[in-house]
Amino acid sequence: MTEMVEASQVWLLAEQKLPTAKLVNVVSEVQYVLRHLASHAPDLYCGKPAPSKSEQEIVQLARDLSYKVSEPIVQVRFNFLAIGFEIGNISYGWNVPLVPQLVSIKKPKNWATTDNFSRRVAASKLEQAFGKDLEQPISKDPSVHLGQLLFTAIFFGCLLEKKWLEPFLTAVMQRDFFQYNGILWVEMVRKTDSSMKTDDDLHPISTYYTKRFFPDNFTLVQLYHLLDSNLVPAAISNQNPWGLLQSFMKTLPGVSFDGLPGSLDEFLKLSISRNLMLPGSLLAYATGQLKSTSLAIGPWLRCVSQKAIMVLKPESAEQLTKTPVPKIVVPRRYNAKQQEKLVTKLLQLLHPKGKDLSKSGATNILENFFKDHKHEMSPAFQLMVHWGKQLLSNHLGALQAMLQQPSCNIVVVLATCRRVDKGDNKVIV
Repeated sequence: MTEMVEASQVWLLAEQKLPTAKLVNVVSEVQYVLRHLASHAPDLYCGKPAPSKSEQEIVQLARDLSYKVSEPIVQVRFNFLAIGFEIGNISYGWNVPLVPQLVSIKKPKNWATTDNFSRRVAASKLEQAFGKDLEQPISKDPSVHLGQLLFTAIFFGCLLEKKWLEPFLTAVMQRDFFQYNGILWVEMVRKTDSSMKTDDDLHPISTYYTKRFFPDNFTLVQLYHLLDSNLVPAAISNQNPWGLLQSFMKTLPGVSFDGLPGSLDEFLKLSISRNLMLPGSLLAYATGQLKSTSLAIGPWLRCVSQKAIMVLKPESAEQLTKTPVPKIVVPRRYNAKQQEKLVTKLLQLLHPKGKDLSKSGATNILENFFKDHKHEMSPAFQLMVHWGKQLLSNHLGALQAMLQQPSCNIVVVLATCRRVDKGDNKVIV
């Protein structure tokens, strides 16, 4: 009787600490767990002797309690066990590892079904008709042209998520596709609108999702043709993907109207059947069954170019566009020795002994020096002075942390120029 009272105390404390759940009857699930422990792990239920369990035993217990049970119920059961184990380990000398949080993974979809294979006949006819259509002159109707582009992107390029078709068309018409070396991609952006309730008011919220599409060879050629024909960027009145697809498929030779897919969903299924040779995981990603996300533009450009890429904040970019282009004054006459003397003079002004210059003070020195000596300074020297002024301005917010000692930064710039001048007599700073 005493053993049961002590064990009951452990689980009673655990039940008191267990948070409430909206979708689950907590009391019922607690009783179920206790009944399971009483029949399958009596030492855990009684607490006598102090239970000592291995990780494998607790994993098996977790599997038994989560078998064919919804996620909210599993969460309540696992929380109850974890709280009880923690109390037992701390206050009653138990040696039991905490319950693992098992993650359920959806079984990969089997694409090799009878329905998918039965559609391959219709998909093959569409592919043959597309091949014959390539022999004909390109249509001048923009709807047919865009329908052909969308057809190849879906049918051959596996753009199989319906929600990304309109963003694809928008990106193409806005000329949001780019190329680096041999890699071309379409930068698609999808906007979703929702609302958030705060203080009894609903506030609209817009969320933007980015996805990068890498076109197949057919789509690639058509994108090049759009550029060569100056068809993009341009506005388009009809951005209905299914309407554009119909405009193109009606022109396919050798295919009757009854042989065409009757809806966008049916065309997507035909496209899946055409690409059954791909690994199932790739089809799962292409259809959105497996979630994926694209890198932000900054990391992506660094990966593809293997170079350092600075991505400015919008406000910084706007400020940079307002930065005036420096005007170069054609000097009357200059030589290397004269430029060396001017650099030395400017360095002395920017680095006075026993005195630190402020940003405004260093800027004034550069402006006055340029005003007094612009007809003696070489073009490269003039650009360096303009660069120094830009470093001291507020246009490059990311560099402000580096400008705690502005005169030192400009000294480094000009000293670097002096070393270039000395290292190569052909460069006159």
